Amino acid sequence: MQTIWISTGLLSGSHISTVHGGLFYKHCARLHPAKLVYGLAGTLTSMGVRIYEGSRVDSVADKTLTLANGRVRAARTFICTEGYSGQLLGSRTLIPVNSSMIVTKPLPEEAWQEIGWDGPQCLSDSAHTFIYAQRTSDGRIAMGGRGVPYRFGSGTGGAGATAQSTIDLISQKLSTFFPGIPFEVDHAWSGVLGVTRDWNGGVHWDPASGIGSSTGYAGHGVTSAYVGGRTLVELAFEMETERTALPWVGYRAPKWEPEPIRWLGVHAMYRLFGVADRWEERRGSGKTSLLARFGSRLAGLHE
Repeated sequence: MQTIWISTGLLSGSHISTVHGGLFYKHCARLHPAKLVYGLAGTLTSMGVRIYEGSRVDSVADKTLTLANGRVRAARTFICTEGYSGQLLGSRTLIPVNSSMIVTKPLPEEAWQEIGWDGPQCLSDSAHTFIYAQRTSDGRIAMGGRGVPYRFGSGTGGAGATAQSTIDLISQKLSTFFPGIPFEVDHAWSGVLGVTRDWNGGVHWDPASGIGSSTGYAGHGVTSAYVGGRTLVELAFEMETERTALPWVGYRAPKWEPEPIRWLGVHAMYRLFGVADRWEERRGSGKTSLLARFGSRLAGLHE
């Protein structure tokens, strides 16, 4: 599983500003997560599985799921709702951290030629408040970032709406990447990630209660949800595999602080990372600043 560094000399066709190089990892792929979910749902329903959407579960106990309009008995329950799991797992187990995306209108071919981005390569920067981007199959740029990181009390409201300040922030990043390339934002949306106090996820199965969970992916949900889901099934049916021996099985992260300390800490962390990014960029620093290291300690990342 070798990762190969690609120097700037081999990226001469790319006209992205401040490019440093690239990584090639043959086991990595990009995909459309929503299409994956819809495809999986279609496959399951064709096999006779019944999916009940819009069925909010208020609590799980004694192999009973309590809903607003009734109860459901289940021998096994898997809580895999990630950033929306707080009510079921406890509000201090993990917090919902906001993540936002913008996508441009399709760029003309001459713009792509000027950029030199002619394939499925994905982009990211090395900032502490990082962004990530890819070229879509229909010639757009999709870029994601954080914006407003956290709502007081672990709030998850908004139904996907994105603040204009967040759209402007990610758009400004896009302009920095591709100076002189005109673009127009066509869509923007937001959701929440599940983040534990030390940013480490965990898979848990309790045979006595029949309750299992897989949470704390911290933005790496596509792969982690796949591995975590398979691991939960294997644990629940007493199978021993290479996944059930992974160190995140049974791992319990420390609890988050109560409010308002939690809100103050998360916002202070992101503020510190933003200041550190600007300081390191102005000085052309190749090392992580002390300010960023302090922010990492505050966040529980321990860089």
